[in-house]
Amino acid sequence: MFTSGVFGALTALLLSGCMSFVPQPPADLQYEAQELAERVERIDGVAAAHGEVHDIDWKDRPGEWRASLVVRADTIDLQYLADELRPELERTRIARNSVDLALQIPGTTQLAPVTLGNLSPGVITTIEVIRAYPEVIEVNASAFVNPNVRMRQSVSLSEAVNVLRQASIAGDPSGTLTAAWQPDAASRSDITIDVNADWPTSAVLDALTELERLPSTTDIWARGPSAERNAGYVAVTSTDEPAALEIIERVTSRPTETTIFRVDPPT
Repeated sequence: MFTSGVFGALTALLLSGCMSFVPQPPADLQYEAQELAERVERIDGVAAAHGEVHDIDWKDRPGEWRASLVVRADTIDLQYLADELRPELERTRIARNSVDLALQIPGTTQLAPVTLGNLSPGVITTIEVIRAYPEVIEVNASAFVNPNVRMRQSVSLSEAVNVLRQASIAGDPSGTLTAAWQPDAASRSDITIDVNADWPTSAVLDALTELERLPSTTDIWARGPSAERNAGYVAVTSTDEPAALEIIERVTSRPTETTIFRVDPPT
């Protein structure tokens, strides 16, 4: 019979053995990432920066690496920091890849805090508009997903769509923003919706607005068309399925509307 001490020692030994199979980044790449972070820390308005190299997929793509850079700012001047960081990132391609950025900008009483991974001028303009909107709590715009905008409980769906659409058109018309908020925190209801210059269509927006006003609606999850999905997709959670379907049928009966709707009861 194994004692707890022997079992713990064997477990630690096995874990350490497994970890030894995970390849470590080459020293020159780690040095380059650290050097990048040190250069960025010397920029006025940067409180701290940390760079590291990690494997993409050590089992299926061994020997392939990506670098990440986390930058914590102590200034709210997003445009200035973008202008300062852009040349540093453009001249640094660690392991022949661009660097995954997370630029953290603090908030104020008038501006929402922002985490940004894309420094293109259009995205910067869009984020500048969004973070100044009073109903926005936080903006997370990493390099791999649509900018996610967390909004206050008091915002209406039509208001959120209008603000995000205007921000998108102002800076990055081809981009998509995702808004999320809890209209009723007590019931833990959630609304999540993609917004761009073309979606939701006016018919879908009318339907979503009506669904939001239904007391029986608890959740709305609305995704626009994407590279993987040609049509929009809306999932609604409702305690009154007939009422929700009546609203939806007015939209889906239009021959030009391709959005797919689904209604489910609460679980």
